Amino acid sequence: MALYGGNPLPGRPNPMLPVVTLEARVLQVRDVPMGEAVGYNSTWRATRSSKVALLGAGYRDGIPRRMSSVFEGKASVWLGGARCPIVGRISMDMTAVDVTEVQVKRGDLAEFFGHHISLDEAAASAGTISWELLTHLGSRYEYKYIK
Repeated sequence: MALYGGNPLPGRPNPMLPVVTLEARVLQVRDVPMGEAVGYNSTWRATRSSKVALLGAGYRDGIPRRMSSVFEGKASVWLGGARCPIVGRISMDMTAVDVTEVQVKRGDLAEFFGHHISLDEAAASAGTISWELLTHLGSRYEYKYIK
């Protein structure tokens, strides 16, 4: 696990630096009026006028469905210089994120884990372990190996 930046010492501070980053592009940014729903089964409703970004990654790509807000998840992504909560249900190909407080545009990259959100934190927010996140990544990602 240490090779990927995960914590090899559970219960202690992680001595490793992050070496794996999972990002997805913003496909759209939508205005969501107060009271309107987002996601399958309308599980998340805006409690205020909001902006929601749709990211081009979902459970087919290895984003755990347990990160959906409907599962009491507190999962977020790093986008626009801040943590933005995942809202509604994660679908096969997309994840919705509340970006009301940040400036975001189509094409921006959202980090699921990496330098701002640790692999271990992302796994914990999905109720799983780091290895599961890494081994379930789908084939649609572009892999970049940096020296």
